[in-house]
Amino acid sequence: MRGLSLVLFFTSGASALAYQAIWGRMLGLVFGNTVFASSTVLSVFMAGLALGGALGGSRFMRRRAGLRLYAALEAAAALAGGVLVPLLAPRLPAL
Repeated sequence: MRGLSLVLFFTSGASALAYQAIWGRMLGLVFGNTVFASSTVLSVFMAGLALGGALGGSRFMRRRAGLRLYAALEAAAALAGGVLVPLLAPRLPAL
């Protein structure tokens, strides 16, 4: 069970890093390759880590089926990052 957890955590971190790079490129098309694109992606990424750690950390440890909950949250993040962001990114210039 511990080995599976470590593999999931590694895969989660690797995919988060890949998403950060992809979103940086996508926002570079919107804002131009400026410090604003990089700052936006980095700020949102760090805020998500902080919010997830603050809200989810203590609740995650109290659950009996914590690994299943973690897998479900990762699947939701993959769906949001892989499907919703590419659909919404072209609409960012209008904002």
